[in-house]
Amino acid sequence: MQYFKSFLATFVVLSFFFSCSQDDDKAPLNIPTTFNANNYTTQTTVQAGVRSSLAALTDAMKTGRKSGVLVELTKLQALKNAGTPSLTALSTAYYNGVVDKALVTLAASSGNIFDPSTAPSGSGGVFGEGSSTYLFDKNGLEQEQVVEKGLFAAALYNHFITLKGQPMSESVVNQMVCIYGAHPNFPNTNTKDKTPTPDQFLALYAARRDKNDGKGFYTSIRDAFIKAQAAALAGSDYQDDYKAAISSIQDNIEKSQMATVINYCFFAVDKLKATSPSVADRAAALHAYGEAIGFLHGWRTLPAAEKRITDAQIDELLVLLKAPVMGEPQSYLFLTKSFETLPDLLKVSDKLQAIYSFTPEQMTDFRNNWIAVQGR
Repeated sequence: MQYFKSFLATFVVLSFFFSCSQDDDKAPLNIPTTFNANNYTTQTTVQAGVRSSLAALTDAMKTGRKSGVLVELTKLQALKNAGTPSLTALSTAYYNGVVDKALVTLAASSGNIFDPSTAPSGSGGVFGEGSSTYLFDKNGLEQEQVVEKGLFAAALYNHFITLKGQPMSESVVNQMVCIYGAHPNFPNTNTKDKTPTPDQFLALYAARRDKNDGKGFYTSIRDAFIKAQAAALAGSDYQDDYKAAISSIQDNIEKSQMATVINYCFFAVDKLKATSPSVADRAAALHAYGEAIGFLHGWRTLPAAEKRITDAQIDELLVLLKAPVMGEPQSYLFLTKSFETLPDLLKVSDKLQAIYSFTPEQMTDFRNNWIAVQGR
């Protein structure tokens, strides 16, 4: 018996060292400089369809920005439910309810004229001037942004999470790139005269927040996708490399979204702190503010393990944004009582800075749309 115990102990020790030796012998992952696009189109038909569905829904909502144009609720609902899978199927149950309510409100607001100085009253309507003309509800909230920008997280990122749970493969990585809104050539722009494959959705806003210095969100996500694809093609020995790459992608997507919330809060404050902002500036500020709400709200109820921000923190920020989860929004107060309310937008930015440990330099950079600034 003593001999058997000694033999077993020796076997365990040798097995351990053999295992370590095998790990040490594994070649480092060979990471190329570009993403292999050979199978992208054939492997992403589902995700491309989802992108088309969201674009079609957004286009239909945008028709309501023109005075006198009625938006049909049944058309919006049909677009939300179109495709296999539909936006409804991919979205969180919670945000499906938010979107359904928003579409009803948007349709009811369309065809009318809105005066935020008398809000809340009537059904809402079009407010603005020139290219800065948008459709708001009676409380001054642009439901188009609640729907579109909220679905970036609630549907697109939620689908990314589902893909993450599937076995590692090149196909899964390609699908993640597509639902993120990018193309394998990662153009880092949505300027169509510069690329035939412009960034969209999550990818577009990561690009806007990336100053193209090799350290930004978009670049980091691109590099992590290249690493994830390399690991998937290299095989099961590189699961840890794959998981690390996916984790980096998720972290940078979330940060770029919250950096965009900060960008829009700064924009709204800058437009409304003027002594007498123009109609166009007031409308643009409300539009940016509505985008901030959509970008933030869509993260609510996503799995806690798949995000940094908590639902409690989201709820706190939505209260500061005068768009609480429970109760009517009071978005118009940012126009009618700017002196008292604009500090709340800065509080939102400060709280997000603390949650994500953004540096002062990053906070300054977030004021910019780097695609426009750099002419990319």
